[in-house]
Amino acid sequence: MGMVLATKRFMEAEMWLSDLVSSLANVMPDVNRKELPACMTMGKVYEMYIEATQSGPIKPVQRTQFRRMWKSRFPEVIIPKVRL
Repeated sequence: MGMVLATKRFMEAEMWLSDLVSSLANVMPDVNRKELPACMTMGKVYEMYIEATQSGPIKPVQRTQFRRMWKSRFPEVIIPKVRL
């Protein structure tokens, strides 16, 4: 039973990140890369995910799981570094 719940939670996190990328990311036409705004960090994205899932019935995945999911399922999504 726990495995099904973890899978559903993981899929919900994937769907949430996919929606965020679709709405905010700049798609690079010449390479397979999608850039989120430079003002964001992976931590801020995770906090947004936590806020978005608070009202739902599904418990959010942990920060480490979220990071692992991002790196494995969305390797083309980056947050560019800003040089001052």
